[in-house]
Amino acid sequence: MTARPLLEPPAPTVCELARNTKSPIAEAAIRRIAAFHAIEATVRGASPQARLAARQDYSAPIIAALKPWLDKQLSMISSGSRLAEDIRYGLAHWEGLTRFLDDGWLELDINPVENAIRPVCFDQKKCSVCWP
Repeated sequence: MTARPLLEPPAPTVCELARNTKSPIAEAAIRRIAAFHAIEATVRGASPQARLAARQDYSAPIIAALKPWLDKQLSMISSGSRLAEDIRYGLAHWEGLTRFLDDGWLELDINPVENAIRPVCFDQKKCSVCWP
């Protein structure tokens, strides 16, 4: 299991499951996650007010539908499966994962932040974020 949230691109474990097992649930989850990432891409660089408005108008309904869908899928798969672990992780962190919907200043994922601080890091031992 990765430490990255379920909603963060590229949702590594969900992508791996979809690719390796051809899981229809993992593939559907990727499509749903990609939908609000596409919305976010259209407002990246816009003012926080514009980002917040777009998130509330377009992303919030998608995410509101995602949680009950994940709950339903979780009840239909083996509780010990890797996909079940990933879904439980996402649901357990739901409040933090969806916080971006209420704040136009927040990024949907941490990639822009990592990219912004990467040039500041000079020593691999002092900055673990810079080198995986």
